[in-house]
Amino acid sequence: MIEAMDHEIGRLLSQVDNENTIVIFIGDNGTPNNVSEYYPRGHGKASMYEGGVRVPMVIAGGAVGRAGEVEDALVQAADIHATILELMGFDLEGGINNSLSLRALLDQPTELPREMIYTDYDDDGLLVWATRTSQYKLIEDENGNQEFYDVQADLQEQDNLMGDLTAEQQVVMLELEAEAAVIRSGWSCRDGIRNGDEMAIDDCSIVLSIGEDRRPNQVRVWPNPSSGTISIQIDDHLNHQVRLFSVDGRLVREEHGVGLIQM
Repeated sequence: MIEAMDHEIGRLLSQVDNENTIVIFIGDNGTPNNVSEYYPRGHGKASMYEGGVRVPMVIAGGAVGRAGEVEDALVQAADIHATILELMGFDLEGGINNSLSLRALLDQPTELPREMIYTDYDDDGLLVWATRTSQYKLIEDENGNQEFYDVQADLQEQDNLMGDLTAEQQVVMLELEAEAAVIRSGWSCRDGIRNGDEMAIDDCSIVLSIGEDRRPNQVRVWPNPSSGTISIQIDDHLNHQVRLFSVDGRLVREEHGVGLIQM
């Protein structure tokens, strides 16, 4: 099958204008479990493990200056949309609606403005999702089950670190958990893309929503967790309470009725 596909794709490419054509070849969603020889059983197609979501993608053509090179950046199938638009001359300011243009990667190695990547799957009515960085990966489902892996050291995802995380891993896990919650309910604020109603890339202004009874709703501050200074400006007429918690859940600071809060 591989030999036949290679021959026919070669025959196709020999008949097109290579300088004015971009060919994008991408695999389907994962390797079937009955033919997977590397990943453990159940870690293939229809799973959130790497055997179910890691697929090959090859981009070739006149606009590709990095022929024969391998790129390790976090990319996803949705990025094809923004990549094609930018190749056609559209100015996307990095991307559009969860699709990050890979145009810059075609010419030279560069660092994408993407720290995390997200995917999900409806497994017979149970929603399962995975969020990962270049090193760590969090798998969750809507029943609250979680798994955490170091995919650099454990690509087969056999050593679930959940329950025995270092302080660094705990911070990453919480960031992945928060990012997944944001993506499932709206637009990411840290993906390098101008999404939805954003006025600029990652425009994440905090908006306080007031209900009919004039009581403020709970709001989240992003990034969360954060190691930097957090400044919150609140209108003086609003009745508010601000609490700051450490990564391990301890209440560090609490403020009431203060217009400008810096933590």
